[in-house]
Amino acid sequence: MKIFNDRSLQLVSKKVSVYSGDIRRVLQVTKRAIEICRDCMKASGKKDIMVSIDHVIKAFDELKQSKTVHALSGLRKFEIIVLIALYQLKLE
Repeated sequence: MKIFNDRSLQLVSKKVSVYSGDIRRVLQVTKRAIEICRDCMKASGKKDIMVSIDHVIKAFDELKQSKTVHALSGLRKFEIIVLIALYQLKLE
């Protein structure tokens, strides 16, 4: 069963690879895109809708507007350096 059309998967892979390359981000985006598609199916009454580029773009937009992203984007450079250092210490 094919859920994503090819172009929407290519968009996810290209956008995530440009920003982070993190597989967790791919999973977040694809999960949210599926949820958006599911909501569209319920609203329209159709049962054979595939996840499209529009669903993927909407998922990216929603994830960009999360509280975590807003909090991190407002940090100064030295605050980011401290967070990275703390993260590295956690990994060791």
